[in-house]
Amino acid sequence: MSSAISYSWGHSTESPGEILTSNKRFFTQSMNKSIRDVKKLSEKYSHIFENIDETVKVLEKFRDELISSYTIDILKSRNHNQWIDERMQSFNALLFEIKAFFKTLNLEIDSQISINTLESLLNKLPKECEVLRKEITKGKKFLRELEEAKNSINIKKLEELYNDIPKFLQKEREEIARILLREKLKQEKAQNEKYIQIEEENEKEIIDQMKQEAERYYKKLSTIAPSQTQKLTPLYEELQTSENKFRISNILKEIKYRYIKFKDEYITSEILKEDLQSIYKEIDIPEEKEIIKTTLEKELITKEEYENLRRNITETILSQKREEVLKKEKEKISNLMHQKLRELGYSVVDENAVERLKNGEILELNTPFGEDYAVRVKLDENGSLAFRFVRYVDDENALTEYEKEKDKSTAKQWCQTHDNLMELLKNEGIVFNTKYRVEPEERFYYEKKEEREERRMQEKQKQQGYLRREL
Repeated sequence: MSSAISYSWGHSTESPGEILTSNKRFFTQSMNKSIRDVKKLSEKYSHIFENIDETVKVLEKFRDELISSYTIDILKSRNHNQWIDERMQSFNALLFEIKAFFKTLNLEIDSQISINTLESLLNKLPKECEVLRKEITKGKKFLRELEEAKNSINIKKLEELYNDIPKFLQKEREEIARILLREKLKQEKAQNEKYIQIEEENEKEIIDQMKQEAERYYKKLSTIAPSQTQKLTPLYEELQTSENKFRISNILKEIKYRYIKFKDEYITSEILKEDLQSIYKEIDIPEEKEIIKTTLEKELITKEEYENLRRNITETILSQKREEVLKKEKEKISNLMHQKLRELGYSVVDENAVERLKNGEILELNTPFGEDYAVRVKLDENGSLAFRFVRYVDDENALTEYEKEKDKSTAKQWCQTHDNLMELLKNEGIVFNTKYRVEPEERFYYEKKEEREERRMQEKQKQQGYLRREL
């Protein structure tokens, strides 16, 4: 069965109408996948309960209501993500309950159905399945009436129940038939010896039934928790040879107790394992696949283990996606930056300028204001841009006030160029928010010319390194 629906939110340049259509399509397809899996289970067990297809109908109703109520107004609202998240959590919770119901049904259906069995099914059944709940409740009521009729040997009531038995209680029909036949024989055989013989046969039948019931629970326990059956091996061996009704009853209670105790844990574990198996097939991360494989080999897994593992996998996948998106964005930004700055009169004599910019190195650009002026640019690992306008001088202290004012005026021209560049990038779908900006009047950056020569030597060596790597 498919895993619970998971997704993540991202940024899109599409129009709100296109995003809404795309989101609706995604959630519809995701829910339909889960609904198809539930429908297969519903069809598999349709011979047991007449209204079992209601498990499919409630999921379809939930899907239809969610999609129809998902409007453009909700998409544009600040609570959009929360609105979707809450509804998808509700869908996943409903889906989990239905899975648990079918897991319980699969465990219990091979054995004789009891009141406890039906109570277990009712406990797992979502409240939305009202019609199916009535059908199972009716069966539970029938079993109670049958138990009372058996204990009081009410032949008339047994005959009524025999003629009105639900279709999923065929084994109970056979049991009623045996009781009616036995009572008929008792009435026909009035002799004391025959009566004693019948009582002995009744006693043996009760012992055999308890042994069969104990064996059924032992086998079911071995399916869901093999480690527990190993602990019960001495009791199970004693069960095979004992004819003591009291002792057999105690062994039955112990085996039944162990089964009921681990059944819910097993059902939860199996549903979570199915989700992990689906994730295992879908992801292509060796480390995470190995962790999932190890987890699946465990006898039982808890919700806490599953949620921690699922959270780690989701974080890893999202991290990879973010890295891929960021890599593409940095490449786009680098190319556009290089192109637009050249168009505006800023250049760098380096064939590997774009590659260096993508790798987060500081790139120094020549400006149209003369060789002493330069612009440094850096694109960091998070896709943030940093610029600095500098002038190389022999001695900053030797500059006149006139020269300093001229430098500030020149820097203002760069500031205008910077603003134009941001606007050009915005038109290409790349938007930057200014976090920190220093105006020329606040501070102007001077550096010594000898430092420029050192920087150029370093850049030349880096460029040669790029050429060697390419060769």
